[in-house]
Amino acid sequence: MTRPGIYAVAEDGTMNPSRYHLVGSLRTFNWSELHTGPNQYNWAGLDQWLNTVAQNGKAAAIGITTYNGRCCGASVRCHPGFAPPTPTR
Repeated sequence: MTRPGIYAVAEDGTMNPSRYHLVGSLRTFNWSELHTGPNQYNWAGLDQWLNTVAQNGKAAAIGITTYNGRCCGASVRCHPGFAPPTPTR
């Protein structure tokens, strides 16, 4: 039975594509994970995730978020500490 479409899932990249019929993985990184200081970036976590997805034979998609208020009640700080603070209402 064929299942048309492209299947991707937001996960850590280790789900077996032959078991779950996935062609890709998606991960959203917090801006603060990648931009660690003025003109300083840390790509290690992103590179590691991309390598894990590739080793499992899948395509990778990424997102970068600056605010997690919708999912986490704004308890997760996504912007770097050196960036201007988030405006309040």
